[in-house]
Amino acid sequence: MILFLLFSIPLASLLYLKVYFSNSFHSSETWLVFFRGVISFFISVLPIYIIIRSYPWSYSSPAMYLRSFFLDFLVLVIPLLLFFLLWEKRRIKYEYGQRLFTHIFAFCSGFFALSGVFYGFVYFGHYSGYRLFGFPLLIIMLLLFTVVSLYLYSINMEWDRYLYIAVPIAAGLLFSIVPLLLGLSYPKSGFILCVFYPAVSSAVIYLLQMKRIIPGK
Repeated sequence: MILFLLFSIPLASLLYLKVYFSNSFHSSETWLVFFRGVISFFISVLPIYIIIRSYPWSYSSPAMYLRSFFLDFLVLVIPLLLFFLLWEKRRIKYEYGQRLFTHIFAFCSGFFALSGVFYGFVYFGHYSGYRLFGFPLLIIMLLLFTVVSLYLYSINMEWDRYLYIAVPIAAGLLFSIVPLLLGLSYPKSGFILCVFYPAVSSAVIYLLQMKRIIPGK
């Protein structure tokens, strides 16, 4: 069962890249960007681990919600955004279009690729249905929303471009409801929401592609 946690995130991102942008999938430049994302994650691992291990336990509903938000999503989103904005963005040669989108996608995919392995290590011996299946599924959705938001940020030159940076954080706030419901012993509600989020996220991504707001197949 742990295989889904370990491999679903990198396999899903690579499958998306292969299906929608097959030319970029075989490009050496794409893989260099991907590995820079992996390196960015490795640099972030120790601070993330320390934060997770030192975060206080509390079983009140607000505390459980904030714990899930901070430790499952925010600790990944913040370093990814910082590495992209302060480091990777300077390497991008394209102002818009498919090459820009695939560059951002490759970097974010590299950053998230080993997150399942990392959380598998952190929570070794304390696995739950959410950790094994719900968490990687939500991380895949978070990856897509992060890529879209960074793409829209990169092509927009107006002041409101910075609002797009908040999209992954807002997504994390919504996704954190799932572990909260499961922790409060509402497994059916948590399961329904865990299925609902990917369905809506996929529909949003598809709509953005159809309207050519983001590149698609």
